[in-house]
Amino acid sequence: MKKKSFITIGAAAIAVAGVLAGCGGGAGTQTTTAKSSSDATIETVEEVTAQSIAKTVSEKMDEVKSYSFDGETKMNYAVSASGTDMSVKMDMKLNGEGVVESKQVHMNADMDMEMLGQEIKVKSEAYAVEEDGKYVVYTKSEGSGVEEGWTKQVTDTKIEFDKLNNLSVYKQIADGNIEAVLTEGEKINGKDVYKITAKIPGEIFQETFTALGSDSTSQFSTIDFSAASANCELYVYKDTGFPARTYMDAKEYGDSIFKQAASQTGSADNIAVSVDDFFVDVTMDNYNAIDKIEIPADVKESAKEVTE
Repeated sequence: MKKKSFITIGAAAIAVAGVLAGCGGGAGTQTTTAKSSSDATIETVEEVTAQSIAKTVSEKMDEVKSYSFDGETKMNYAVSASGTDMSVKMDMKLNGEGVVESKQVHMNADMDMEMLGQEIKVKSEAYAVEEDGKYVVYTKSEGSGVEEGWTKQVTDTKIEFDKLNNLSVYKQIADGNIEAVLTEGEKINGKDVYKITAKIPGEIFQETFTALGSDSTSQFSTIDFSAASANCELYVYKDTGFPARTYMDAKEYGDSIFKQAASQTGSADNIAVSVDDFFVDVTMDNYNAIDKIEIPADVKESAKEVTE
């Protein structure tokens, strides 16, 4: 159960970052390489604006077949109920690679959490592939309170990568529905980038949970995402028009969502929630440099099958 909870948190973190970055999924090692992406460039326009760059990104993302990522999600919040206080701190670092069309993912994650006076440290590795219309996840974790060794879990939950790749943020900026400011002069991975600064409406996040297979029975189904928003910085490589980095200050977003969740317990008058820090920071690179991700034979052979 702890292992499953960890992967759920990790998947949500990646998905949120992925929607904002224009990429869905993630991944990691044991890959075979392919030729680099074509020498695509952002077309010259009379006036470069946040809207014109966002339009370029939304148009070019169909060219993305694979990519690598390196990110971090950090949360620090406190809950007070009936005279009892509880603080939670979580820092999760993720890195990996993913192949979009075949929905192959491999990632590594380090999680450090403090809760109820205890510190929990977990290192995990996961492969995820689609087989016969189902999603198969191989996971290995080591650390506080988890069973070691590989496990295999098959789920009917459909992760809709096409929705994760729908680029709602960039499209809405391009259409003028989200106000954004463009600046230049920074570099990501040694490459020149454009920086788009905007406040992202909460409805965008709801698409994330829908794409991850949430339905009317989900714990998120009664949350009003429109009541939340997040300040976001979107960086775009100048030479390719692909997303380079997403930084999301989600403190306001987390504060709204956590308070709504607390109010649904039936004792909202006795519950107080405060969020001191919450951010997602993901850098993307190596576009179209990965042909496929292979699950090692020893992982498949040693994995213990588990049910939900």
